Amino acid sequence: MWNGFSYERTGRDALMDQKWRVRWSDPAMWRDLRFTGIAPFAVGLIAAIPPAGVAAAVLAFSRSLPFIGILDLVVTVAGAPYAWRSVEPVAVRFLHASPVMMLADRVDELTAQHADTTVAQAAEIRRIERDLHDGAQARLVALGLSLATAEKLMETNPDQAKARRILSYLRKRYR
Repeated sequence: MWNGFSYERTGRDALMDQKWRVRWSDPAMWRDLRFTGIAPFAVGLIAAIPPAGVAAAVLAFSRSLPFIGILDLVVTVAGAPYAWRSVEPVAVRFLHASPVMMLADRVDELTAQHADTTVAQAAEIRRIERDLHDGAQARLVALGLSLATAEKLMETNPDQAKARRILSYLRKRYR
C-alpha cells in the first residue's frame, strides 16, 4: 500500500509510517526536543536551588541546628523568585517560533482579514444597490401616479389641470 512516501504491506503500516514521517519532519517537534535536552542544564540547576535549600533546612532541623535551618529557609524563600527568572530567557530563546512559522501565521491572519473585508464590502454593495433600486422604484411609481392623475384631469377638465399646474409641477420635480 502506498503511503505517499513508500510502499507498505498493509494500510495500517502505511498509515503508521506516514504519521511517523510527519512527526519526525515537524520543526516544532525538533525545537521541543532541543529545549528538553538543554533545559535541565540551563534551567534545571538554577531551579533546583530552592528545593535544595528546603532539604538543607529540613536536614538542619533534624540535626538540632535550628538557627541554620531557619537561615536556610529564609535564604530559600528570599531567593526562590530569582531562581526562576532564568527560565524565561532560555524558554524564549529555544521555544520561539521560527521566522517561517511567524510569516505563515501572518499570511493566515491577512487572508482571514481579506476574506472578512471582502464579505463586508459585498454586503455594503448589496445594501447600496438595494437602496438605489428601492428609491428609484418608489420615484417611478409616484411619477406614474402623478401622470395618470394629470391625464385624467386633462381629459375631464383641462382648465382645472392648468389651474393646478400639475404638468409644470411634474416637470420641475422630475427633471
